Amino acid sequence: MEILKVDSSLVQNFRKIVVNKLDTRSKKVIENIGLSFFVKIMSLGINLVLVPMTINYINPVQYGIWLTISSVVSWMNFFDIGLGNGLRNKLTEAIALNDIEKAKIYLSTTYAVLLIISIVIFITFFSLNRFINWGGLFDSNVAMNIDINNILLLIVTSFCFQFVLQTINTVLLATHKAFMSSVIMLIGQSVTVCLLYLAKKRYVGSLELLVIVLTIPQSITLLLGSIYLFKNKMRYIAPNFKSIKFMYSKEIINLGGIFFVIQIGSIVLFQTNNVIIGKILGPSYVTNFNVTYKLFSVFSIILSIIITPYWSAFTDAYVKKDYAWMRKNVKIMRLVWLFLSFGVIITYFISDYIFKVWIGRELEIEGGIALAMSIYTIMYMWQTLHTYILNGIGNLKIQLIVISISSFISIPLAIMLGQIWGLLGIIISSSLIVFFISIILSVQVRKIMKSF
Repeated sequence: MEILKVDSSLVQNFRKIVVNKLDTRSKKVIENIGLSFFVKIMSLGINLVLVPMTINYINPVQYGIWLTISSVVSWMNFFDIGLGNGLRNKLTEAIALNDIEKAKIYLSTTYAVLLIISIVIFITFFSLNRFINWGGLFDSNVAMNIDINNILLLIVTSFCFQFVLQTINTVLLATHKAFMSSVIMLIGQSVTVCLLYLAKKRYVGSLELLVIVLTIPQSITLLLGSIYLFKNKMRYIAPNFKSIKFMYSKEIINLGGIFFVIQIGSIVLFQTNNVIIGKILGPSYVTNFNVTYKLFSVFSIILSIIITPYWSAFTDAYVKKDYAWMRKNVKIMRLVWLFLSFGVIITYFISDYIFKVWIGRELEIEGGIALAMSIYTIMYMWQTLHTYILNGIGNLKIQLIVISISSFISIPLAIMLGQIWGLLGIIISSSLIVFFISIILSVQVRKIMKSF
């Protein structure tokens, strides 16, 4: 686990050059952004390399089936009933108030509850899987030749491990160590690329083998990362059986429950497109959609690198009533959004060339898809920025209302516009929904900042 140890001289030099004149909270934010940036860029590069490797290993239709299945399974992340996000805020609050014992209780109890939920999910799925025709999700004859039930069992099994193990990422975010979370992800992705390369050299394209290669490494790195960190840097809040107190789960669930409802709405808004596209247009269109999405999502990922440390930083500032810091950093975050939006626009104008160089073959993408996706990305980044601010200070009511309303509208709108304009219509429907949400949330942030 030596890769988890950051070179001390690099960190010290970074602090001397960039963060010495900042307040303590801002130092933590800047350090995390700076140290995360290079790791995330490497991770992003690996992710982009994986797309053509995966498509060339199987084929666009099978890749579309994989994307659809993985999207459906990822929905189960929200069976944590909001515990992850609830823990993030509660853990940050406890540490900010130097209540380490309560921090241990929150963490240990969360692990216990997630483990119970994970076991229930696995047993339920294992019992019902053989009786369900999952092939009905796809409008494709190809699905008839693939054992989708077996593939789903592999994915769900891996998911159940990650469901519990990924809590280490929440802990790292809550303790202002987002960089370490990025390192764990990078290790898993690096192993995946190596295994996929070996699979391409030695085995005929197999969706089952692809699933194993894409899921197992991340589970293993999360496990090893958790063991290493809780025995070293995070030893002071390491979970243990004595600290499991289910009565405290109510505090996390009360906050997490609101996050949970928002997350359910987010599933409908942001993770149903693959299923809708696969059903209405076919798996090959899922591939076209995702290739376009992954290109422009580079900017969303960069934004995420920058604003992820701000969530817990805003929690810390809110608990300590440092409102001046909050107002100042809202402006900084909006300037970052503006800069990245210019990048999205430039990328749109050269997207045809990028697709040809990146994928290695010319994709049949409808006219206007790249334009629609670029507009969607700009609005999505604006929404994400303000969502993180509101999440950090625990102002969730307006999100709950807006997300709930939007989730009821999104699927019918996507189906209607998809039937009229195809893939372009589905992207437009998502853009309209995100535009509505982003305006409401940005107005809410403005009101809150003025009230301090």
